[in-house]
Amino acid sequence: MLKIDSSIITQNKPYAIGVSDMKNHTGRLLNVCGNTILICQSGQAIISLYWKRHIFKKGDVIDLYPDMVPKILNVSNDFSCFYYILSCEYSNEV
Repeated sequence: MLKIDSSIITQNKPYAIGVSDMKNHTGRLLNVCGNTILICQSGQAIISLYWKRHIFKKGDVIDLYPDMVPKILNVSNDFSCFYYILSCEYSNEV
């Protein structure tokens, strides 16, 4: 699945939309620049925000910003989330 971080944003397309199982992010900080919205579609994940653990389960929505220090600690085998990433430049204009 696609890597979710601000590096997938390009000058021609200042946003990214997709679905991920987040398995390649487990144990790592997410590179969030601008604004990222995650919507859990199935399964669950344990995510650290502001250094506190949270359970992210089906139907939950997380609106991420860089200062939240988001880290994916664990994901279930059936975890899937929709993501929308907006570039720093566009986030600053809003």
